[in-house]
Amino acid sequence: MPRVIRPVFGLALIAVACGSGGSSAPEPSSPGGSSSSIVSDPLVGEWRQDFTCEGLVKMLSSQARPHEFDRYVTGLIGEMDGVTKLPPLNDPCRGAPASFERIVKFAGGNVVFFDPPHLQDNGLHATYRVVDDRTFVVYDTMGNVSPSPLTCTFLVHGDRLTIQVRSDELYTLAGFQAAPWIRID
Repeated sequence: MPRVIRPVFGLALIAVACGSGGSSAPEPSSPGGSSSSIVSDPLVGEWRQDFTCEGLVKMLSSQARPHEFDRYVTGLIGEMDGVTKLPPLNDPCRGAPASFERIVKFAGGNVVFFDPPHLQDNGLHATYRVVDDRTFVVYDTMGNVSPSPLTCTFLVHGDRLTIQVRSDELYTLAGFQAAPWIRID
């Protein structure tokens, strides 16, 4: 299985509606490249995500590829901060803490995920480009996001950011859509 966004559980997990491959979004000429046609960046700043194991499993079971969910969900959860042993498939949240936390920082065309246990920047490192007021594209050269480039739709409402991905890949969904993000800076 390809390693994809490994934030929260030793993974870089992320959250708005993202489409993929064959995307009409042009690739930037340089990481985080910009042009006069690109809109201002509403994503700039730090965002915090809190979510429960149960909420994550519910979202993944409805959106991930069924065979991938059955095969990898316990491994994904078993790698999360605070989980001491691999849970059984029939109870994937057994032994999980009450909630998980992740931080993402968007700045200067770069996106970095800070993962538990100490919110270190060992998650996804990639570039991104805002295409319009509802779309951004993530360019990952390290093979952590599937597909890459990943086109995402987003909504910022006050200090709340939601992200959707048009991907059914388990780790990508877990990284971007585990829960809404709240602006902290």
